[in-house]
Amino acid sequence: MNPSSLILWYFALTQQSDFQILIEQNPQIHLVLVQKDLTEKIKVIGVANISLRAIFYCGRQSSLVELHDPLNPELITGVLDITIELNPKANLLQKEHVEYHFSRQDKLVSGQFSRYLMFAKQWWNDYLQIRSSHSTRLVKIFANNEMGKRAPVTNFIHPTQSNVTFWESLTGLRYNQKDVHHFKSVGCCFNNTSFHANIQVRDSADQTSFNFKNSSQWKLLDHKLPSSTVNIKLLPTTLNVEDLEEEIHFEIRQAIEYFRQDHHLGTVFDEKLELLQGQCVWNLENAKLSNLNTTIFGDDFQMGIKQYIPEGHTFKGFPHCFNHVHSQRIISGLMKIKQCRDVVLTRGDMVRLAIKVSIFPYCEGVLACWVMIGSRSLIYA
Repeated sequence: MNPSSLILWYFALTQQSDFQILIEQNPQIHLVLVQKDLTEKIKVIGVANISLRAIFYCGRQSSLVELHDPLNPELITGVLDITIELNPKANLLQKEHVEYHFSRQDKLVSGQFSRYLMFAKQWWNDYLQIRSSHSTRLVKIFANNEMGKRAPVTNFIHPTQSNVTFWESLTGLRYNQKDVHHFKSVGCCFNNTSFHANIQVRDSADQTSFNFKNSSQWKLLDHKLPSSTVNIKLLPTTLNVEDLEEEIHFEIRQAIEYFRQDHHLGTVFDEKLELLQGQCVWNLENAKLSNLNTTIFGDDFQMGIKQYIPEGHTFKGFPHCFNHVHSQRIISGLMKIKQCRDVVLTRGDMVRLAIKVSIFPYCEGVLACWVMIGSRSLIYA
């Protein structure tokens, strides 16, 4: 390997006392090698699937694993020398039994997919016969995974429960059908068990009916779907939220002090006001998750501010959400916004500033980093 490295991972196998159950699940390791730069941006180097079949009869396997470019699976981006060892090596199965089982399983999966492929072709021809314009609609029955393997689109998702909601995959924002949004058309809908193609005269997103039981509006691909070989597990966050919040808070505080000093202004911070601002950003994040329309400063927050701010003083606040925790990028982003600069450069008597940093971590490295800058000062008569 170049560069040479030695990395150890440990995995806990469930039900390890019964390997017969494990081989029925056809376990494998899905490896994604990524590179993270100084700005926390992540680049995928390559992906690979590692079968664990030999583990069940010999307890140890070594192999050279090729990493594939997910955008071009035919391109090999590297090779890893990987050894997998089972501890303890107890209750191993016979090699002949394991090889026979997986050989039979591979034939069943292959046959099932072939039958589904033939049925899908006939179904597609029938779909085109309904209306000539269907040939231009976005109806995709199959997709390629990051390894370049073709599979039904129903295999790429797990069960979800939701109303008719449009999700923007790049931002996570949700829209109801009648909201103002940028979605144009709906060609098909599917979940982990069924696939429906839109056969309504109009397929615009704001006019499509989602009554899937109406066969005059939706054409069901009525055939047993091949069993999914994709075992999707969302990775939990690894962030130390409290430490990150303190670190970002400290660096923003220093930046504000220097920025005000350049404008010949002193700086005093109000820790109690910062606690109140925490309620505001929590309400904003919760409203975003619940798809609720809310004012920036909710009723509870406004009530708290009125009770805390001394008579004759005024409050100004500016909250902003980032999708990363790179402090210098956060500071740069804040200072480019005029409303934020106006709060930071508050002038007058008894000026107090407040900074609240709240990080809401989600799975797969997704996060919302809310930063709220606030100020209170005496109102001139």
